[in-house]
Amino acid sequence: MFVSKRLKFFFMFYFPILVWMGFIFLLSSIPSLKTGASIPVELIFRKFAHLTEYAILVWLFARIFYQLCHLSLRMTFIFSLLGVFLFSLSDEFHQFFVVGRSGNFFDVGFDLLGAVIGLIILWKYVVLNNKK
Repeated sequence: MFVSKRLKFFFMFYFPILVWMGFIFLLSSIPSLKTGASIPVELIFRKFAHLTEYAILVWLFARIFYQLCHLSLRMTFIFSLLGVFLFSLSDEFHQFFVVGRSGNFFDVGFDLLGAVIGLIILWKYVVLNNKK
């Protein structure tokens, strides 16, 4: 019984975030990843991808901190942002070693912006659902 409960928690909470981090890592491992669009469209698409990837990542972190660790909403948001920041730094560091890619601290800013936007959406969802 104890093992099945632990497996259930793993697959409900930790597995999704590990898969998502692996997906981000995989995308970062592709040399010279381009869409083939014009430069302005390419830039917009890439930055939107950063925002979206890390908004989803912060939601997955928040699920763990709020539902499993039973942290307050404020501490959940702080630790989730910290998790995203550390993963974003490691992702940009990883890109230094990928041919045709380069780590860019500016991208960490976009990743954090995506996380903040994700937390704002999550906060509005949580607050609006709890007031009804």
